[in-house]
Amino acid sequence: MTTEILIYDDIGPDWAGMVSAKSIVDLIDKVGRGLPVTVRINSPGGDVTEAQAIYNAMRRQSKTGGKVTVEIDGLAASAASYVAMAGDRINIAENAMMMIHKAWTFAFGNADEIRSTADILDKFDGIISATYAARSGMSVDDVMAKMLDETWLTADEAIESGLADGIGEPLNVAASIRPGRYAKTPAKFLAAEKPLMNAGHQNMLAKQRIRIAQARI
Repeated sequence: MTTEILIYDDIGPDWAGMVSAKSIVDLIDKVGRGLPVTVRINSPGGDVTEAQAIYNAMRRQSKTGGKVTVEIDGLAASAASYVAMAGDRINIAENAMMMIHKAWTFAFGNADEIRSTADILDKFDGIISATYAARSGMSVDDVMAKMLDETWLTADEAIESGLADGIGEPLNVAASIRPGRYAKTPAKFLAAEKPLMNAGHQNMLAKQRIRIAQARI
């Protein structure tokens, strides 16, 4: 039996109305340890620490014997692409995309505090790049170069680079990214007519769409 969970919004804390690690962990706990789960992603990214917690929850599920299949339905950008790396298998729809880039944040304070923030971002980049490298077989230096360049990958490019395993079913879903959020956002995402669901709607739909079916190996 397998369970399907949706991540169809920005990744972040509950109080900000985003898809939180807690909401995903709660859904995985309802599945039960050692049972397979399919995680469908259509997200422009978000908070890296929330993404790390979701990633770790998915890896724990896998390590207890529950195969984790990731299906990138529309977009896995930024922190969402990191979450995708937790899949034992990663499928990406032929009309979907993935994006990787270096971590960024807003900072305020004196010079010492801002320098400290930059050091923390470097540490996040080191963790993230090591994960992409381990999954893809690329060197960390090559991954860091792609992250620095804010690299947008088509399905074929994601597979060729080792960041995805196969082509998934094409779906009529669209991610909406506000102008200016990223430097190189493809026009199709800026012009998307269908906005992502808010977290409350997403979590409600995720619970409604948890479906038990024969696992597909």
